[in-house]
Amino acid sequence: MLWTHRDITARPISTESTDIAALLIELETGPLLAISVYIPAKSDSEDSELNSRLDIIRRTIDTTRRNHDKRVEILIAGDFNRHDQFWGGDLVATSQRQGEGEPIIQLMSELDLQCPLPRGIETWISYNGEHSSTIDLILVTQELASEIQRCTTDSMAHGSDHLAICTEFAIDLTHEKGTPRKLWKKARWDPIRKVVAGELERRSQPDIPGDVDSYCQFVTECIAPAIEKYVPVARPSPYAKRWWTEDLTELRKHYTYWRNKASASRRANTPDPGLQQMAVTCRKRYHDAIRNQRKTHWQDFVAEARNIWTIARYLDPAQCATFARIPAIKTYEGVSTSNGEIARCLLEEFFKPPPGVTEEPEDERPREALPMEPLSEVEVQRAIFASNPYKAPGRDGLPAIVWQQLWPVLKHHIVALFKLSLETATLPSEWRVAKIVPLRKPNKPDYTVAKAYRPISLLATLGKSLEAVVAERLSFLAEAHRLLPKSHFGARKGRSTTQALTILQESIFQAWRDKRVLSLVSFDVKGAYNGVNIDVLAKRLRKRGIPNALVDWITCFCSQRKASVVVNGHTTETVDLPQAGLPQGSPLSPILFLFFNADLVSSKINRNKGAIAFIDDYTAWVTGASDGENTNLLQETVVAKAEQWARSSGATFEADKTAFIHFTRRNNTVSSSPLFVNEEAIRPQTEVKILGVVFDQKLRFSQHTARAAKRGIRAALALKRIKGMTVGTARQLFTSTVTPTVDYASPIWSTSLTGRTTKMLNQIQRIGTQAIIGAFRTVALIRAEMEAGIEQLTARMHRQEYKFWVKCHTLPVNHPWWKIRRGIDTKNKRFPSPLQRIAMQLDSVDLTEMERIDPFCIPPWQQGIEAQILEGEEAQKWAEDSDELKVFVDASYRGHNAGVGVYHSARRSDNSVVEHREAVKIGKNAGYTSTHVELTAIQAALELISAIWSPDTIARFGNKARDLTYVIVSDSQSAIRAVSRPSRQSGQAVIRLIVNTTMEIKRRGGPHIRLQWVPAHAMVVGDEIADELAKQATEGTLDPIPGLTLSAALKKTLSCIPKIKLEKPVDIDTALPGKHTKSIYDLQTYKRAAVLCQLRTGKCRLNSYLAKIGATNSDRCTCRGRQPETVRHFVFECPLWKEERKTLQEVAGNRWGDLSFFLGGRSEQRLPSGELLDGKAESWKPNLDVVNQTIEFAMATGRLC
Repeated sequence: MLWTHRDITARPISTESTDIAALLIELETGPLLAISVYIPAKSDSEDSELNSRLDIIRRTIDTTRRNHDKRVEILIAGDFNRHDQFWGGDLVATSQRQGEGEPIIQLMSELDLQCPLPRGIETWISYNGEHSSTIDLILVTQELASEIQRCTTDSMAHGSDHLAICTEFAIDLTHEKGTPRKLWKKARWDPIRKVVAGELERRSQPDIPGDVDSYCQFVTECIAPAIEKYVPVARPSPYAKRWWTEDLTELRKHYTYWRNKASASRRANTPDPGLQQMAVTCRKRYHDAIRNQRKTHWQDFVAEARNIWTIARYLDPAQCATFARIPAIKTYEGVSTSNGEIARCLLEEFFKPPPGVTEEPEDERPREALPMEPLSEVEVQRAIFASNPYKAPGRDGLPAIVWQQLWPVLKHHIVALFKLSLETATLPSEWRVAKIVPLRKPNKPDYTVAKAYRPISLLATLGKSLEAVVAERLSFLAEAHRLLPKSHFGARKGRSTTQALTILQESIFQAWRDKRVLSLVSFDVKGAYNGVNIDVLAKRLRKRGIPNALVDWITCFCSQRKASVVVNGHTTETVDLPQAGLPQGSPLSPILFLFFNADLVSSKINRNKGAIAFIDDYTAWVTGASDGENTNLLQETVVAKAEQWARSSGATFEADKTAFIHFTRRNNTVSSSPLFVNEEAIRPQTEVKILGVVFDQKLRFSQHTARAAKRGIRAALALKRIKGMTVGTARQLFTSTVTPTVDYASPIWSTSLTGRTTKMLNQIQRIGTQAIIGAFRTVALIRAEMEAGIEQLTARMHRQEYKFWVKCHTLPVNHPWWKIRRGIDTKNKRFPSPLQRIAMQLDSVDLTEMERIDPFCIPPWQQGIEAQILEGEEAQKWAEDSDELKVFVDASYRGHNAGVGVYHSARRSDNSVVEHREAVKIGKNAGYTSTHVELTAIQAALELISAIWSPDTIARFGNKARDLTYVIVSDSQSAIRAVSRPSRQSGQAVIRLIVNTTMEIKRRGGPHIRLQWVPAHAMVVGDEIADELAKQATEGTLDPIPGLTLSAALKKTLSCIPKIKLEKPVDIDTALPGKHTKSIYDLQTYKRAAVLCQLRTGKCRLNSYLAKIGATNSDRCTCRGRQPETVRHFVFECPLWKEERKTLQEVAGNRWGDLSFFLGGRSEQRLPSGELLDGKAESWKPNLDVVNQTIEFAMATGRLC
C-alpha cells in the first residue's frame, strides 16, 4: 500500500501482482516511480517467488520509462525477506543464508539502484526480542540517493515486528541562480604575462619595508587588470546541457511550430488531423534526436582518455553525496532553516570552546633550536608547481594555475614575499581568512545534525604554497634529526597505515606465542585540528628544537584567523575565530599535529607494551597473563597518561570512538571489566576498527573481509552502470578504482582468507568481468578473468603482500619495522603471523643487500643539478650546433655486467684537440637497473670534470673557471630527471654522490655543471663514442659487486607468484592465459566485447547453449538443416547468414573453418608438414582484422545482441 500527501500529484500504476503496488509521482524536477513490494520467504531452490516479482518490477519500470520523455527516478521499498551481507552486515556474511539476495543485487546493477540504509541495521525484531535481521530494504536511483537527508529506522512503536524506515529527501523544486566564475582553462596566458610584466615596471614596490600586507597587495594589484581582461567569465544557465546542439534547437523550433498550428486549429473548432499528425511526427523526431545525441555525446566523452578520471568519480556515489545540499539543522532550541542560521550552527559545532589547559611538568630539558636555513627559490618553485592547478581557491578566487603560469615574471616577487613573511613572522591578512565548505561525513544516518559534517577550509593558494614550504622543512627536520617518535606513522614520507598495523599485528602474535593476552585501547581526539591550542603547540615545537623563526611564523599562522561559511551556495559574512586551531585543508596542519601529540605517542615497542599513531588516531597496548591484569595495567599507565596529556593540551577524547579490546584465542570467556576514560566506562569489544581495518579478537578478519566485499561490490556495480567505454578504459577503471577499495592493507588480512570469504571477494571479480566484457554469469570465473584481462584475486593478494615485503626492506634502519623483521623466526610454526608466512614464502629471495631509501635525498632548500630536456629533433640540433664544453656519457648493462663510457673533447688555445675516452668497468650484479648504471655514468663524468679542474688548476685560472659551463650529455631521461629533482626514490646513494660532487666543484670555484639529454642512436658523434666505450666496459669477466635496487628486487620477488594453471587447455585458444586477450578486447566497445566473449566462451544466446540451461526446448538451429546451433555452425555453416558472411569470407584466406583464428585464439591446426599454422607461441599474435570482421558479422545477424 502507498499513501501520498494530498498536495502531491500522483497516479497509480497497475502491476501484475497483488504484492506489488506502484505510484507515479509528478514533481517539478521530473517523474518519480514509487514501488512497494512484499516477497514471501524462500520456498524452493530456484527462488521462484523472488525472481518472478523482480521480473514484474523490471517490466513495470520499463513500461513506465518508455511512456515518458523525461527520466523517471525509481524508489523501491518493501519487505524482501532475503539475506545478504551487502545490507545485512557481518553476521550474515558468516551465516548459511549469505547470498540469498544475489538476484536483488543483480536488479540493483541493472537499474542503477543503491541501498541507502546503513549496513547491518535491524529492520525486523521478533516479538520476544531474541531474533533480528535486515530484510526490509529501500532502493533508490543514484540521483535520488544524492538528495537523501536521512535514511534509518524509526524508533516509534506501532505494533509490528517490522520497524518503520524513515527516508527523507531534500528535493529542491527551484533552480539555483548560477554564480559567475572564471574560466581558467580558457585564459590567454601569453598576453596576461606581458601585461603583468608591464604593470610590475610601471608600479613601484611598497615603501614600507617589512609590511607583508602591502607587498601582497602590490602583487595582487599587478595581476588583477590582466586577469580581468584576458580570463573569460562563465555565464551559466540552469537549463544548459553540455550535449545540446544547434540541430536540436532547429528541431525544437520545427516541433513547436507544428504543435502551435495544431493547437490553433483545435481552439478554432476546426481540428485538422493532418496538422495533428505532423505535430506528433515532429515531436517523435525531436525526442528521438535528443536520445541519440545524449548517447553520442556520452560515447564521445568516455572515448577520450583524458576523461577517464572524471568518469572514475562517478564510481563513488558517496563522493557525489558529499557535496549535497545541507538541509535544516536540528538544534537544542529547535530547527535552523535559513542558510545564515545553518552556518551559525555549523560554526558552533566546528569551533567549540576548548577545555582549559593545565600546566604540564617539565620532565626534560628543551632541545637546542636548530638553525634556520635561508629560503631558496627552488623550494618555493617546487611548492607552487606541486599544487593542483585548478583546485578550489580561497576568498581571492585565484587558483594555483595563476601562480604557475606567471612564475617566470613573478618569481622574484613571490620569493621576496615569502622571505619577508618568514623573517618578520607575519602573514598577509588575506592569507588568514578561510572560506569554509561543510562536507558530509560518509555513512551517517542523519544529516540534519551539525556533527554529521566536517569543515574544509579553502585558503589563498599563494599562502598555501608558503605553508607547503614550511611543512616540507618541518618534515625534513623531523626525519633528519629524529624529532618525532618512531611510532608516529601519519604525514611522514615512506610511512603507511599498513606498516603501523603490521607492527600491531606482530605484537599480538608474539604475545600469543608467549602465552599472553594483548589488550588494546584506541583513542580519537575530538575536533583534532580545530582544537589545537596554539600556545601549547608553540611550546612543544620549541621543546623539540624547531627553529625559533619557524615557531614564531607558525604562531602567527594560527592566530587571528577569520572565516566565512558556504551553505547551499550562500556565503556568510566573515567572522573572527577565537579558537581556530589548525585549518583543515592546509598542507601544514598534519605535520604540526604530529608535534602537538608527540609526547602522547612516545612509547617503546617491546614484548610488554607498545603504541602506534596516525595523526590524531592513537592506539596503545599492553600484554599480560590475563585480560583482567591488562585492564588494570591499561588504566594505570596508558589511560592515565592519555588523560594527563589531554589536560595539558586542552584536548578531549571522543568517548564513542574510544575502543577497547582483548586479543586472545583462548576459549575461556573474556573479562567484561571496563576501562574508565574521563569517568566514562568503556567496555571491551569483540572487534575494533583501527586505521580502517576491523580487528576481531582472534584475528580472523571475517568482518573486515565482509565490509571490504561490500565496498568492492558497490564500486563494481557503479562501474557496470557506466556504459559506452572501451574495454581498455573499463579495465583501467576496475584496476584503479574498484580493486583499491578491497585491497587496502591487504597484507594484514589476506592470509586469513577462507573459502567463504574468498567467495565473497570473488563476487567483485565476477561483476568486474561483466562490467568489462559483458561475460555471462555462467562463464567460469577463472576463464572470465582471463578474457577480461584482470588479475586473479589470489594472485593480486600475493602481489600486494610481496610488494609490501620488498618495499619494507628499503626503509631506513631506524624504522620500527626492522625490529619486527629481526624477530621473525620462520622455523617457529606456533601462531604464524601474516608477515611470517610471507617470509616463509619468499625465503629463497635474498634481500640482505637491498638499497635503503630515506624520506629525503637532499634538504628541501638544496637544488639538484640543472637539467635541460629538449624535444628529439631540437635536442639533436643542439648537440650538433652548440659549442659548449660537453662530456658525453652512456651506460651498458648486458648479462648483468655493468659498464659506463665517458667521452670528452676540447679545443686548446692553439686549436689542437684533446680527447678523453674512458671505459669504466662497474662490475657484475643482477640487482642493478639500467637507470642505476646511467646514474653511475653521470658520476663518472663529474669525477672527470673534478680531476680536470683540480684546486691547483682553479687557482691558476682564478675567477675565469666560474664563468665556464660543462654540459654532461646523457641519453637517459630517467637518470637526468632523478638528479635534477632528487626525492624519495631508488638510487639515492648515487644521486647524493652526484649532488655532493657537483657542490664540491662549485664550492672550490670550479665551472658550472648542467645536464643535457640527447636521443639515443641519433648519430650524435659524442654519444655514439660513449655508447661504444660503455659496451667495451661490459666485455670479459667482471668482478661481482654488492647492491640490490628496488625495481630489480620487485621483479625478482613478483616472479614467485604462483602461475595460473588450467585443468586442461582451452580448445578455442591454447595461448590462454596470455596477454593477447587485451589486444583483441581493448579497443572494442562494451557491446562488441560482449559478442566476442560469447563466441569465445560458448556461453551465448545460441540454441546449443540455451538448451543446456533450460532457456529453450531444442538445441537445433532454425535453418533448414536443423543442425545444433553451435558457435561453429553459426559462424561458418548456417545458411540464414550467407549474405552477412561474405565480407568475413573475403578476409579469411586459407583459414576458413579455423574457429580459433577467427576469434583471436591460437590454433592447434597444423600444416601437412606437421608444423603448427600459428608457429611458435612466443612470436604468435592474433589477427585483429579478422577478429573485428567476425564481430561485425555476429552483430549484423542480431543473433547475439
